[in-house]
Amino acid sequence: MPTEQSPPRRRGEAVRRAVLDATAAELTTAGADHVTIAAVAARAGVHETSIYRRWVTKEALLLETAQEQTADGVPEPDTGSLHGDLAALAQSLDAFLRSPIGGALLRIALTAATADGATARAKFWLHRLGDNSVMLERAASRDEIRPSTNPELLMQALVGSVHLGVIFGGPPLDDGRAKELADLLLTGASFASSC
Repeated sequence: MPTEQSPPRRRGEAVRRAVLDATAAELTTAGADHVTIAAVAARAGVHETSIYRRWVTKEALLLETAQEQTADGVPEPDTGSLHGDLAALAQSLDAFLRSPIGGALLRIALTAATADGATARAKFWLHRLGDNSVMLERAASRDEIRPSTNPELLMQALVGSVHLGVIFGGPPLDDGRAKELADLLLTGASFASSC
């Protein structure tokens, strides 16, 4: 008589994906302050040791989840112009940060205080900048920005402005304000304003 077999153990990317998805779900249902490794492990169907082995701290797990969710929730725009791309990116980021998962991830990024948290935040920023590098390369090839424009500083100005608006309770970024922000950024990045 055949015996019932246990499901095959997941490994590698399958475990990583299950844990990150479970973490995002826990953030949405429990809130950033109440996420536990035990709850994430139970939801993902893995042992807690599998999580600690890969991420070491809850903070590192939450920040990697932030990276994944932001990449999915804030896709890179391609409107045909840098002005349009910046305005679209600003609106998309603003909407994401105001969503339940985006708000939880923003709180995590702001409060992660350990060395692991600092490393994860730096990694998060490098990924975010890398995600937008193609957009800036397209703009440079269309002569929309000076070759000497610092892409990291340009993106920090955009992303920082949106984050501050959300953190300090500003109104959602509508089409007009997003275009105004893009105008402001491009005035500083255009050929005409070189010092």
